Amino acid sequence: MLFPKSHGQNMIGYLMALLAAVVPSHAQTQIDTVVAVGDSLSRFWLQIPARYNPAHPPALLVWWHQLSGSEHEMRDYTDFDGEANRRGWLAASHFGWWDRHWNNHLAQDYATAMLGWIRDNYPFDEDSLYLIGGSMGGAAGMVYHNNHCDSRGFFVAATASGSGITDCYRRAMEYLAQGDTNQSMRTVFGGLPWEVPYEYQRNSAIYFDDTTRSMYYNSQHLPVLLTFGLNEEPWKSHALDLDSARQGWADTTFTFESSVPGHGLGIMPPTEICSWLSGFRANRYPDRISINADEAGRYYWVRAQPTFAESTFCRFEARRVSDENRLDIAAIRNITAIEVNAEELELDLSRVILGHWSNEEAGRQTEVAVTGFEGRPDSVTLDGVLFAQWDYIADEGKLLVSVGPGGLFRVYPHGSSVDIEQHDSPAISRIIGNYPNPFNQSTRFLIEQAKPGPATLIVYNLLGQTVWKWSATVSTGTHRIFFDADFLPSGVYFYRLESTPQSPIHRMMLAR
Repeated sequence: MLFPKSHGQNMIGYLMALLAAVVPSHAQTQIDTVVAVGDSLSRFWLQIPARYNPAHPPALLVWWHQLSGSEHEMRDYTDFDGEANRRGWLAASHFGWWDRHWNNHLAQDYATAMLGWIRDNYPFDEDSLYLIGGSMGGAAGMVYHNNHCDSRGFFVAATASGSGITDCYRRAMEYLAQGDTNQSMRTVFGGLPWEVPYEYQRNSAIYFDDTTRSMYYNSQHLPVLLTFGLNEEPWKSHALDLDSARQGWADTTFTFESSVPGHGLGIMPPTEICSWLSGFRANRYPDRISINADEAGRYYWVRAQPTFAESTFCRFEARRVSDENRLDIAAIRNITAIEVNAEELELDLSRVILGHWSNEEAGRQTEVAVTGFEGRPDSVTLDGVLFAQWDYIADEGKLLVSVGPGGLFRVYPHGSSVDIEQHDSPAISRIIGNYPNPFNQSTRFLIEQAKPGPATLIVYNLLGQTVWKWSATVSTGTHRIFFDADFLPSGVYFYRLESTPQSPIHRMMLAR
């Protein structure tokens, strides 16, 4: 390698310098440089593979260092740099604002600045961005993704963690129980866990005591690999508890115990992990998203504007069903406005758009905006009745709908010749879904009833046993059914509308 691995090596001359060493074509190039982040500078290390060709941008492997580490940790203490070079990938690592940054928002800003510099100077395949790290940096891939899951921005395709500290609140309490052996978190987050819980929770991959008080839900579609040393505690428990929380809900989780003792980077096999990562590309447009957010912005394909109560998350869920030209939106907590682009979601604006839109907080209103229209819609209905609380901004092609408790909305495009009364009658009785999902105690089922008559909804556990049953005679239209799961343990449950033949089975996650 250009820089031999020498443990404890210190590099100097970062500030305002670009140090590039160009070597013969059979070897890689390594760069140490800085990029401005506000009034400060983010220093990072970059390796360009020997066969790099900007016309065919490769994957980018980003390492987040351990406690007291540096941007050279990947280069000096692992073979991930060598594995990346053999695969023709770019490899990079940033220092952060401190060697004990705990993946906080400032450290994330430094990472984003680094990614921007690399993109501008050495283009990479932005759908093959892989984040890895050990110990303190082990959860960084999930934490960064949870805060940066804008479909149009830098987007993590998959992440791998060695001995990752997934819950900062829990780990800080463990440090205290061991005699206050590490005080760096209180410097980063501004106090002890019980003094500033929100800061610990929003900078963690998960908050195990109450998953709704973290941004954990945002990682549902992020592939996550978790590993830890042989019989290594407490990191083994962190990994296994996260694996358990993701089972039956998240798309992909792969967890394994190393065959050797060790910690962090020392137990992460580069070849195997990079092979696993290479099987994934950024999933920017999943059909269903469940989001906890700590600030305004775009999360996947939805822009959300919170109604901020101090140190409180906002939450929403959204779903598209392409073959029905359907878009469901549920503002669950602290949401003032939600905006989506119909063309980005490939909704057909020449057809009726339908969806269940609601604000689940009593007495609250949310403004739902749908952009992409070329003309003012003819009408909007709510549960089959003409709805008046909407507007259209012509120069933005934007439909604005004021949504309260909500129901089944239909938007009729300009020039529509559809019979509204006939079209707004459900063809069959069915379940729309449940909101929120996952949930930590209660949720609401939404059903569409085609004609007046009996309806029966049953909830099952993983063994197929009935744990709850609801029956009633209902009218035509949309109905909400409240479900309090306080008597049930955490886990995956299934439900279906028994009163409708061949009703599909739906899945939900109770996560306390």
